[in-house]
Amino acid sequence: MNPDTIPVRATILSAICMFVYVVILNIILHSGQGPIPRAIAVVIIEGISNIVRCPLAVVLIFKTHEKNEQQRNMLSREYRQELERQDALRKRMEIMSNNKNDVN
Repeated sequence: MNPDTIPVRATILSAICMFVYVVILNIILHSGQGPIPRAIAVVIIEGISNIVRCPLAVVLIFKTHEKNEQQRNMLSREYRQELERQDALRKRMEIMSNNKNDVN
C-alpha cells in the first residue's frame, strides 16, 4: 500500500450519501407538497445524512491514516536498519584492511 493513499472508503461513502441525498431531494421536490413541508423534509434528511455520513467518514479516514502511519514507520525502521548494516560492513572492511596493513 502506498503511504500517500487517500482514504478511498470514506470518499466512496461520501459519494454514495450524496447520491442518495440528491435522489431523495428530487423525490421530495417533485412530490407536489407545499414549500414548508418540503423544506422541513429537506432539513431533516440533511440532518440524518450528516449524522450518518460524518462519523463514518471520520472513522474510515483515521483507519487509513493509521495504516499509512504504521507503514511509514516500518519503512523508516527498515531504512535505518539497512543504514546500520552498511555502516557495520564498512567498519568491518576498514578493520580488515587495517589488519592486513599491520601484518605487512
